[in-house]
Amino acid sequence: MMAGVCETAAAEMVDRCEGPRLPSETVPQQDPSSSNSPKSSSRSRSRRTIVLNVGGERHEITRKNLRRMPRTRLGRLVELLGDSDVDPSLPESNCDILDLCDDVSRVEVGGGTRTEYYFDRHPRSFTAVIEFYRTGKLHIIDDVCALSFSDDLDYWMTGERG
Repeated sequence: MMAGVCETAAAEMVDRCEGPRLPSETVPQQDPSSSNSPKSSSRSRSRRTIVLNVGGERHEITRKNLRRMPRTRLGRLVELLGDSDVDPSLPESNCDILDLCDDVSRVEVGGGTRTEYYFDRHPRSFTAVIEFYRTGKLHIIDDVCALSFSDDLDYWMTGERG
């Protein structure tokens, strides 16, 4: 009985989360004459990935994966950001972003300074959420309360609470 309910919920979640398919994205090729310094590599990586902190656990995921589902909370976040990050020191640049996350800050990641988007949520079910973005398949976590998991999916997938 539970498996059927979960499969139905997963199918509905995919239908709600996926928007129009975006053309496949390519990573711009670096000019051979440009610097291969760690700083330029870090800048390029920061345009391709986003740093998320969920309940104290840091995750880095490609923006391309999040763009696959533009109707979700994280899909909307990367849509607002484009290929850049907000400057946490400029409150006016954070208004729309703070509707989707709880805080924005600068942190040291991989030898460089990055913008981190913080979500005050329990991190346990977020693993399933990230895998959903990566694979398009929702896997139920055994050791998480089904009601809590459902609430987390509502938060991450639709972003419409209220």
